[in-house]
Amino acid sequence: MPARTRAKSQMVAELGERLVALAPDDLGACIERAEALVGTIDPEALYAEDALLAQLAGRPGEVDNPGMVVGRALLADLSALVEALSEAAGQTRADLGPGAMSADALAERWSVSRKTVARYRRAGLVSRRVLAGSRTEVVFSAGAVERFERLHGARLDRAARFTRRTDEE
Repeated sequence: MPARTRAKSQMVAELGERLVALAPDDLGACIERAEALVGTIDPEALYAEDALLAQLAGRPGEVDNPGMVVGRALLADLSALVEALSEAAGQTRADLGPGAMSADALAERWSVSRKTVARYRRAGLVSRRVLAGSRTEVVFSAGAVERFERLHGARLDRAARFTRRTDEE
């Protein structure tokens, strides 16, 4: 079982702790809102913890002395946040619907290495941790993959064409 990604931002880690405490029925909607948040984040803007909690939980939350996080750090930690939420919800691959794929399948789709897929998770590619029998696995919902492709199409094209060897070699 792969180690769960941890949020590097203390504020995002604390936000995750608050959200994991939601009722299991509420976690699914929270996960969907977190995945959708990727397309709205300005990497240079600041985001308040109480506003993020309200947006992700779907209702206002009480936060004493709310922290702030820059958008770039929030993007980098969203995958870790969603992994924690999906694990707490006990999601399975079936909960993601059709089109969910593993990191290996995604690497093949984009013609990149699995290591590159892992790096994309820090750039806003949101993964989920789901139950697969007695273990867990990291998978990507079709919506998260399509959103990342829309936002980073040129980057994906460059990565797919990248090679360290010439055609002659």
